[in-house]
Amino acid sequence: VESGWKNIIQALEVLEVLKFPHHGSRTAMTEAFLETLHPKLAVISVGKNNYGHPNEAVLAALAKQAIQVKRTDQSGDIEVISDGRTWEEY
Repeated sequence: VESGWKNIIQALEVLEVLKFPHHGSRTAMTEAFLETLHPKLAVISVGKNNYGHPNEAVLAALAKQAIQVKRTDQSGDIEVISDGRTWEEY
């Protein structure tokens, strides 16, 4: 995992929702980083026909880890509301 993020990751008790960086591009996050974070939900903000985003390898890595994926090109606006202990996605 990238050294700059190690302290942040260690400080997190649980990361359940991840807003996936850079529209789900191949270089936005390593598989090791994703395995360390292991969120329950990954939200990918992307438009239709958006330069090949999200990348198929990214989607495969998320599926391999059974991480639920929500994409704005498929679902439109995505809203996640949390009280600090639980969250709901709308």
